[in-house]
Amino acid sequence: MQNSSLTSELNRVISDGRIPEDDRDNHLHPDHLYFTSEMGPQEAFSDLVETMTDHVLPATRKSKREDYRACGEQLLLNLSRSTLARSWLLISGNSSHYNAEANGEFPRVFTSYRMVHLWLRYLLENDLLEFKQGKKYKENPVLNRYYPKQDFLRQLIKFALHIESPIRPPYLRLSKPNEAFIGYDWEEKYGNQKLLNQYNNFAKTQSWALKAPIVQIFTYTHNSNGRLHTPFQNLPSRSYSIRINTQINGNPIAEVDFNANHLRLFLAKKGLPYDGDDPYKVIAKEAGVERWEVKGFTTIAFNCESFSKALGAAFGRRGVHPAKSKKIHQALESIYPNLNFFSGFGIDAMNKEGEILMNVIAKGMDAGIFCLPIHDAIAVEAQHAEWAKEAMLQAWSEEVNDGIWCIHNATTVVDIKYGDSK
Repeated sequence: MQNSSLTSELNRVISDGRIPEDDRDNHLHPDHLYFTSEMGPQEAFSDLVETMTDHVLPATRKSKREDYRACGEQLLLNLSRSTLARSWLLISGNSSHYNAEANGEFPRVFTSYRMVHLWLRYLLENDLLEFKQGKKYKENPVLNRYYPKQDFLRQLIKFALHIESPIRPPYLRLSKPNEAFIGYDWEEKYGNQKLLNQYNNFAKTQSWALKAPIVQIFTYTHNSNGRLHTPFQNLPSRSYSIRINTQINGNPIAEVDFNANHLRLFLAKKGLPYDGDDPYKVIAKEAGVERWEVKGFTTIAFNCESFSKALGAAFGRRGVHPAKSKKIHQALESIYPNLNFFSGFGIDAMNKEGEILMNVIAKGMDAGIFCLPIHDAIAVEAQHAEWAKEAMLQAWSEEVNDGIWCIHNATTVVDIKYGDSK
């Protein structure tokens, strides 16, 4: 699962020694992990766990050695995954969380507060982890966050490409459900349940980096958000070209991506479908900024209720300077007068993206081609890239030009990116 380009990028991660940004895009919850096969660095990992268990295990708990070892194994595997995904590992510091029933949104990995925190204390005392204290905000509280320091990262990252989590239901999740949707019966009321079961059974026979279930996650209600998620999406693709240089089934991959998808969906919904190559480039030229700045600002704008809120969020979350955001806003008003970009459309766009990608993965199963979702894009084996491009164009048209979402003949553009191993 590794080529020279990927090895080079992993070495950059190690040598740079930078920690990830502490935002929700870079947070991972623990999962049950194990090595993909007997081929891999299991022996080196086992030796590391055994040595550390000797130091963590209290003298009075010798009879519990296997339990402590199992806890440490899961902790180190999850920290290994976080190094590859460049994400902080979230672990609760509230002992009551270990006694309550799991809420179904995230699997229960650590069942003993005492064990996992003895392990964490050992790693912190030996200066192996970065640590950020959780906070009890009224809304969106955040758990304690951990990330390996450089020397420990160097040890752990070599294991990350060889681990996966079991693919098992539930494949539908409802995050922060409104009161009316607590205990919502997906099995009975949601048609995609059957497709997700079939798709994840198909996925079990495939191999890829950070292999895990592919789930559809809604927020608040049964039709809000609805994007497909899997840890593969967390692999770095900007600062480090890691994701594009991994493999599917031992083969190089291609990423097949909808161009400026949220903006195209927004314009289609407003009856002004865009048929050019790249609306972001047009706006960037008008505003005198970079394309990535236009994408960053508009993505944020669709999730904000005013320009002032988008201004701060675009800077904080996407690195778009407020002066640039003002220029982009002026360009949007000039090119698309009388359109309100601050209308909360982002949730609608993500829901439509979920429907489009569900359509694509169904086409993939029919063709025997595994399509791995990446937000509004997919990864496939490179030899299937052209097939994927046509499948995505067809799925987009079917889901958008349905007479309800859009009554015009809206079109889109699909871009293909290959790794250096192609």
